Amino acid sequence: TMDLAQGWNWVSFNLRSAQAKGVKNLFIDNSVFSNGDIIKGSLGDARFAEYVAKYNSWSRGGDDMEIAIGNVYQIYVNKPTTVKFEGYEIADADRKVAFSKGAWSQLPYLLKVPQPVNIAMSDYHIGDKAKPGTIIKSHDEFAVADASGVWYGSLQYMRPGEGYFVNNVDDACVVRFTNNTPVYHPDAKTVRQTATGSR
Repeated sequence: TMDLAQGWNWVSFNLRSAQAKGVKNLFIDNSVFSNGDIIKGSLGDARFAEYVAKYNSWSRGGDDMEIAIGNVYQIYVNKPTTVKFEGYEIADADRKVAFSKGAWSQLPYLLKVPQPVNIAMSDYHIGDKAKPGTIIKSHDEFAVADASGVWYGSLQYMRPGEGYFVNNVDDACVVRFTNNTPVYHPDAKTVRQTATGSR
């Protein structure tokens, strides 16, 4: 399940959807959405789909929207909503994201458990540390890497189901998410996405 707050949400999927394109069958039950809710494509994708309650479906703008684990999407809901998404477990080798040089890049969260930013992003380094000035931003929080490669800011935890963006001040690189061992924190909310198998 994925809990969406009223207004805009940045989301990502850590399961591979059975369908490669289109949002009409992306969620198990579309009826939890309200008339006028919106799904927007990933960074650089201007396509969007609007939910039409009369037909319990999405407008045609989302018919060919790519659904991929490497993307971050924006979902607008008129009221707090819990949605269900299912797919196939991804291989550990596929838990990686490419960052562009000196630019904002989308950062889907591909681990199965919440992690502190410093653990989740432990593979993002120059000699074992992030370059100073690098920013990670969620919809309403952020963290900045200092000179020692430690992340500071309001963004303390990264969570499954949420989407982020990174202002990569270094060269282009690939970041791998490797630590699926839970780290307990009472405020680290787990967002479950249901795996239906593996391949």
